[in-house]
Amino acid sequence: MPPMIQNLKDLIESLQASNIRLALHLIEGGGVGFMLLGHLLALKNWYPDEAIQKKSAHLFYANASGSLGRFIAETWSKEYHGEFNEVKVSEQLDRLRGFTEINLGELAWMSLKLRQRGGKFCLENKIGASEHILREIKSGTSLFLSNFELSALPQEIGLFTDLTVLNISGNHFRVLPEEIARLRKLEKIYFVRTPLLPSVVRWLENTFPRIFAEKYYYEANDLKSEEQYLKAYLLFVKSQKMNESAPESWHQAAKCLWAVQRYEAAQAHYLRAHQAYERVLRQKPYQAYYWFAKASILARWQQKKASQAAYRQAVSLNPHYRQHFKEEEDFQAYWQDADFAQV
Repeated sequence: MPPMIQNLKDLIESLQASNIRLALHLIEGGGVGFMLLGHLLALKNWYPDEAIQKKSAHLFYANASGSLGRFIAETWSKEYHGEFNEVKVSEQLDRLRGFTEINLGELAWMSLKLRQRGGKFCLENKIGASEHILREIKSGTSLFLSNFELSALPQEIGLFTDLTVLNISGNHFRVLPEEIARLRKLEKIYFVRTPLLPSVVRWLENTFPRIFAEKYYYEANDLKSEEQYLKAYLLFVKSQKMNESAPESWHQAAKCLWAVQRYEAAQAHYLRAHQAYERVLRQKPYQAYYWFAKASILARWQQKKASQAAYRQAVSLNPHYRQHFKEEEDFQAYWQDADFAQV
């Protein structure tokens, strides 16, 4: 590639308006526009500056063949205007494969840089190193590859050790690269509609137990709200085993068993939750939530004075817990109690 062409590409790919204006000026006077059709088309369609769009359009049509120019003007730009779905964007780019005068890789790369779309096409067609493509897709400490319909996840994902959120939902792969285990800062991982093998899901659970403890806890809460108490109970127990420092799962599991009248088993879970709350409060006595939760268990056991004392402590730390009193089913025996009403 002639150095001048590379310099022009570098100016455009900087995305800085002043650099792009200079590049367009040089292209106009240098007669090399036919070698930069991918960049010109990207600027024409997606650069957020009307003057640059118009100038790029002029240079694109002046240098493109008649058949390419007509296809872009009459079909391509109209059909895919404003398209953001990754599968559709790939289709959009594939429609240009018959026009050899345009570099699809460069167009896809510019699409990714200008509108954060085209990542699927770039990964599948190996438009540069996977690390660079993923870095361009990455936003802060989040990486969203949802609905890319990829057949494989690049192992280079393990290079981004600062990731806290990874979304790989809506893909076709069934296995994951072991390099994911390097992402020790992950707090969320989503893989809805991605058919991971059961063994892979178990590996993820073992690798990121706290993530899955939270995931199963919230899924169990949804089941509990739908009164599917036994299914919820199993998920609460699974969640607790993955994060034994979180007493809430034992507490919610107890409520599920109580709801289906399995009182003896429920009491065992209430006891575990109460003991766990006690341990937390010895370390964090300023946490209103745990005082409130402890008070509710004591209320379930009908230990009124102890429950009232813990409830009073919760309210003194956070008065909003007065509003939650009649929403908590473990307090039901005291919802109309005058002593609790005075706290």
